Amino acid sequence: MKIPEKIKIGGHIYKVIFKDDMDDENMGVCRPSKLKIFVDKNLPQSKQEETFIHEVLHAIFHQLGSFTVREQDEEEKMAQSVGHSLYQFLSENKFLK
Repeated sequence: MKIPEKIKIGGHIYKVIFKDDMDDENMGVCRPSKLKIFVDKNLPQSKQEETFIHEVLHAIFHQLGSFTVREQDEEEKMAQSVGHSLYQFLSENKFLK
């Protein structure tokens, strides 16, 4: 998959930025207030793609107002499980090129 430089989520345009100085705990970060998604550019391509999907899910959840601040752990679990499953589905069925 070619990860785009910009994506539209909930009527807003998010900029996708590849960074080489991500900390060890985060492969990516979503900053909805800044309309930015960061992905670690040093990851293997498949992990970049899965991380991108994971961070897009965070942006979608934010736009939907699905989780409160108190529910951040639940949001992370949901983004992790759905992101991994969605990436696996897309890659194994050759939707990603």
